[in-house]
Amino acid sequence: MVNRFQNSNITAGLVLATATLFLSSVPPIEHLMAYNSSISYIFAMVSFGAALLSVISGSAVLVIYETSTAHKDMETLKCMPRHQVIALLLWLAYPSFCLSVATFFLFVCE
Repeated sequence: MVNRFQNSNITAGLVLATATLFLSSVPPIEHLMAYNSSISYIFAMVSFGAALLSVISGSAVLVIYETSTAHKDMETLKCMPRHQVIALLLWLAYPSFCLSVATFFLFVCE
């Protein structure tokens, strides 16, 4: 499980670097890609923000998940109310959701 989150953080870091490169560089071929339009920069900023959120939340999930013991946490998970379990699962899925949003907006940006 930890290895999957580490891979997700590496991917989010690559998307973050790519979005930063698109935001800070000049358009390579102006007639091929519409970098001069403002919507392109807005999409790149959304991609940058979502990738940054993915890296931050993925790192937080890794830190918290690595410090917990699996058996004790599974026992407390059985006693938790349903809405807390749903919130926990959504929190675990949040880095992947942010990464998919960042990737989508980065593809639309081009």
